[in-house]
Amino acid sequence: MYPSPQPQQPQRLFRPADDRVLAGVCSGLARYVGLDANVVRIAWVVFTLLGGSGGLAYLIGWLLMPDANGRRASTPLVLLILLFAVPAMCALILLPFRLIFN
Repeated sequence: MYPSPQPQQPQRLFRPADDRVLAGVCSGLARYVGLDANVVRIAWVVFTLLGGSGGLAYLIGWLLMPDANGRRASTPLVLLILLFAVPAMCALILLPFRLIFN
């Protein structure tokens, strides 16, 4: 008789500590979808340069993705990002449109 297949553990989306450049968002996303981390990083840079949405998505990923121990970003970091980084990223996203259409 054949052995019954073992149920696979569900993939966990987290920011690893061993393969991070800034906060580990690209590396964690690459592990989750099964890609090389450098491919995800290059795509992230392209999205950032083509309108700024990559930077805002990285910040949101940093806030929402837990690290390898299951901890999320600390409250002061979340407040700093919400107060300064999100408005700055929105301004960067709108900058090309202002330059072109004004």
